[in-house]
Amino acid sequence: AGDPYIRPSVDDDIKNLYNTGLFYNVRVAESNSVEGIALTYLVQAKPRLTEIKFTGNKKYKPAKLLKKCSSKVGDPLDERKLFTDSQEIEKMYQKSGYPGTKVKYVLNIEESTGRGTATFEINETRKMKIERVDFIGATAFTQKELRKVIKTRDHWMFSWLTGSGVYKEDQFDEDRERLIEFYRSRGFIDF
Repeated sequence: AGDPYIRPSVDDDIKNLYNTGLFYNVRVAESNSVEGIALTYLVQAKPRLTEIKFTGNKKYKPAKLLKKCSSKVGDPLDERKLFTDSQEIEKMYQKSGYPGTKVKYVLNIEESTGRGTATFEINETRKMKIERVDFIGATAFTQKELRKVIKTRDHWMFSWLTGSGVYKEDQFDEDRERLIEFYRSRGFIDF
């Protein structure tokens, strides 16, 4: 109070209030009077996250999925965190051989009470097992030599124990890079 009215300062105030992470709606009402301009900041607090639910999950129990979430019950509801959490859950499924699994979050906000729940809807796909690994068009090296370079393996009787034999996208990408390095280190620049 008493400072000269400068509109960019009001915009900075709004930005600073948003940056606290506690509000999801900030408005400023201006009223002119003989004494000057009166500013009223109208803030709407982020609702508190009261519950995190999971639907469609058969592979993992909710307790295990909850460990992947950075969002916690009792914290202010943050959509960026929920988006990151859904991506982390997807990565967990993909690393376990469920590459097509999709996860999205749905919010249910009660504005009157300032509370909200987040539900992660999981669309699980079937586990992809690798029947056979082939190297099509490979003539310079044998199939056996190339299999030793990569980590991806065929599914077999004890795959449940070793964790091999299922399609993992990140491992497949690593194998591709290993093969490129293998060929280049042996003088095959363009193959």
